[in-house]
Amino acid sequence: MAVVCWSRAALIFLFLLAGCQSAPTLQTEDRIADFSAIKSKAASVEMTTTRIALLGTRDHPYEIAIHENPAKDARHDRAIVFVHGVFSDSRMWRYLCWDLESDYNVMAFDLLGCGASDRPDPDDVGPGGYGPTVLGRDCLYALRQRLATLPKNTHLTFVGHSLGAMTILNMWADESTRAEFADVLDRVDSIVLLSAPDITSN
Repeated sequence: MAVVCWSRAALIFLFLLAGCQSAPTLQTEDRIADFSAIKSKAASVEMTTTRIALLGTRDHPYEIAIHENPAKDARHDRAIVFVHGVFSDSRMWRYLCWDLESDYNVMAFDLLGCGASDRPDPDDVGPGGYGPTVLGRDCLYALRQRLATLPKNTHLTFVGHSLGAMTILNMWADESTRAEFADVLDRVDSIVLLSAPDITSN
């Protein structure tokens, strides 16, 4: 009986292996004309990276990275702030940044554990250390530091995907966060959320 089962498993494995080898694969962005053109433009955008120590939100001064275009026009009165989702980093927004950077200040976070930010062990940050409440506080703390370099009339648009969308929603849903960072949140007059999970579900 065991021999028969193993034989069937081997046949299924070989069938799947053969199917995988003949299955179509995704083309790289360089091989698709539209994506290749956008990628070239995106690569030409000058972005600076600032790492900010999270002295106000964590027990340890982990650093979070925020990428932004140098302000080329002091008349810009809006900053677009991007927050990525799970299994990603700020690079997911690269196709948008090139198109927006001439008209807006553009900022893209690497959440803690991703991209150019510090990547502490989950055991070291404790329960909830990679959850939307704490990640949102990290972003708001870092954003407060960067807003000090922009005109006082700068309005904010938050754009988030997946976990990033949940993190943005939680900035208002969590009362203590909303109270502590009211000076930053009061500047937000629009948000764009993509694939936002329901933060009220149990």
